[in-house]
Amino acid sequence: MNMGLIDRYEKDGGFLELLALIEAAGPQKQEKLLESVESENVIWANALRDKQLHLQRVLAWPKEALSVVGQHLPENILVSFLKPLRSALREHFVSHLRDERKEEFFELLESREVNANQAQAATAYVIQKIRKLIDHKLLLIETFDPMLRIEPEIEKILLKRAKELS
Repeated sequence: MNMGLIDRYEKDGGFLELLALIEAAGPQKQEKLLESVESENVIWANALRDKQLHLQRVLAWPKEALSVVGQHLPENILVSFLKPLRSALREHFVSHLRDERKEEFFELLESREVNANQAQAATAYVIQKIRKLIDHKLLLIETFDPMLRIEPEIEKILLKRAKELS
């Protein structure tokens, strides 16, 4: 018997594991994984899309939230992550720095070359770090992106919804 993707993740904590796998993948792989989940269970696919952290979503957050994220990132990751972004967005991530430190950081940012692979790896790291900040209640998403909240026992909730629809 073939075990489906959802079957592997319907245990407690499985939704978050699958979500982490999707978030860590590159854009094409993310879409393939989500399509695979959708072919098995549309309810799960929709929930994963609703809860998924991605760059566009994060960049839409308020300046204060981005500053919290920036405070918890190593400088080399922050440089690789911010290099491809518009300067206005860069400022939000480093708004917690003192002015002289901010100047030093932006000089480093301008002098450093970052290739596409480094930027993508840094983005994946930032997404994982944001998940940890949420888990440790250092980033209070309820105030600016409440859809990201993952309910306790979400696996059971989603399986129940899927059974109700079938």
